[in-house]
Order: sequence, then C-alpha cells, then structure tokens
Amino acid sequence: MPQPTPARFFQVVNAYQQSAAIKTSIELGVFSAIAAGCETAEALADRCYASVKGMRILCDFLVMHQFLTKESNHYRLAPDSATFLDKNSRMYVGGIVGFLLAPQMVQAFDNLTVVVRKGGTVMNTGGTMAFEHPVWKEFARSMVPLMIPPAEGIAAIVKASEGAPMKVLDLAAGHGIFGITIARHNPNAQIHALDWVPVLEIAREHATAAGVADRWHAIEGSAFEVEFGGDYDVVLITNFHTICSSTTIESLMRRCMER
Repeated sequence: MPQPTPARFFQVVNAYQQSAAIKTSIELGVFSAIAAGCETAEALADRCYASVKGMRILCDFLVMHQFLTKESNHYRLAPDSATFLDKNSRMYVGGIVGFLLAPQMVQAFDNLTVVVRKGGTVMNTGGTMAFEHPVWKEFARSMVPLMIPPAEGIAAIVKASEGAPMKVLDLAAGHGIFGITIARHNPNAQIHALDWVPVLEIAREHATAAGVADRWHAIEGSAFEVEFGGDYDVVLITNFHTICSSTTIESLMRRCMER
C-alpha cells in the first residue's frame, strides 16, 4: 500500500504558478520561438522582447514541469508542447488561455468558500452569466481550434456530407463553429445561430471566413428568452448544459423538442 504523501496537496496549492507561467509563455510566444530555432535564453529574450534573466527562469520552470527539455543551455519543445503550443502547429490550442485564464474567470474563484456556502456567484456583476458578459467574446475568439475536431464529429453524425436539405438551430452558438462546419460540408444546410449580439458578431466573422455567410442566419438574444422558430432538422446544444441548472436546461430541451 503506498505511503501517505503531501505531494498532491503541494501540487494543487502551487498550481496557480503553472497557470501563470503557461499564460506568460503563450503571450510572449516562447513555444513558437523555440520551434523557430531560438533555443537559448539569450535568443529567446531577443525574440520575445524580454530580459535574459526572466526568460531563463521562466524556461527552467517549464523544464521542471515537462513542457520543455534542456541540454547544454539549449531549450527544446517537449512533444506535447510541439503539438499544442506552437502557433504554427495545426493543432495549436494555446489561444484558449485568453478565455480560461481571463480575469473574469479567475476572479470567480477568489471567494470560493463564500460561493460554496451561498451556492452561487458573489460577484457584484452577476458573474459570467450576466447579460452580454464580455468574457464570451473572448470565448468565441479563442476556443475555435479546440472545437474543430468535435465539430467535424458532429457533422459526420448528422451526415452533413450527404448534402440533404437541412435546417439547423445552433443554440448558444458562441464561435459558431459547430453549425458552420455542418454548412461547410453540406451546401444545402441553412444555419440559424442564436446568441448575444456581441458574440454573434464574431461567429459571423467565422461564417464569412468559411464561405458560408449566405447560409448563416443570426438570432439575437438569450436562448432562454428569445423565440427561435421551428421546423429544424438538427438542434445543436453544445457545451451549454454544464453552466445551467437542471430545471433550466430541462425547460430548454422541452422547447427544442417542440420544434
């Protein structure tokens, strides 16, 4: 039987240091710089507009946590970092720190003891579910790379590539990639994306970039309040259930079933 150890406790207590280091590394472009051949602290400092001392300490910390390797003062990317944290990688996901580590998201945990006692946010703004909260614009911009694989999976499930006429409702569309991917595979799909106005502006940009803007339609407002029509062949409710109460989501699901 393994002996008790406080290691897990200290890992959790110090986890904020790792979050801060990753966020800084992505903001400075450290991983992409190393991939481009800047492998010393001096070269990285010059490329990333930072001090040599600061860059050496940051990179050594990343070595400790296995994001980088180091040999003879040369840093190189660990396999995971090369795949997911180099901006030139097709599977780059580093941009999501803009949402996951946004000040509004981090601040929500500042008084967690009080939150647990209350059973809800204690932020005076009402938290991230406040009307048209700006953090969701960051979500819409930063989460796209991570959502492309599941979006492709959904398109396959609904057989988008078969090209049958399809009317799709994308509830709380956010970045819009789920509906947009269906439209990209199916030239006969019409997408109706519902979300707050500022978020839909970003989703529209994505629809335009994908060449499907003529078949992408915005429905402005809250999924719980606005009338979203009917006769849909597919209703997308993605990454939404976990932020709603069971009663609220049940009511929404019933509305969708009626459509």
